[in-house]
Amino acid sequence: MCRAVVADRARRSSGLWCRRPSSDEPGEGDAYSRSHLSTLLDRQQAGTITEPERAELAALFQLYQEGLLRKAHALAEAMRRGLRDPLNP
Repeated sequence: MCRAVVADRARRSSGLWCRRPSSDEPGEGDAYSRSHLSTLLDRQQAGTITEPERAELAALFQLYQEGLLRKAHALAEAMRRGLRDPLNP
C-alpha cells in the first residue's frame, strides 16, 4: 500500500489504493510525500513513468490545486469577517 494520497477518481481508474498521511494537507510537510512526488516528476521528465504512476501524479496535482483553492477561500472568508487585513498587491 502506498502512502501518497490519490483522488478517488484516480484510484478507481488506476487501481491504486492509498491511505491518507497523518498531516492535515496531503503532500504538505510530509517528507515521504514530497520525496515521492519528486520521484514521480523525475520519472515523468525522463519518460520512464508508468501509467499508474502518471495517474497518481495527476491525482496529486489535483489535490494540490484543491488545497490551494481551499486556502484561498479560507483567506477570503477571514478577510470578510475582519479576522485578517486585506493583502497588499
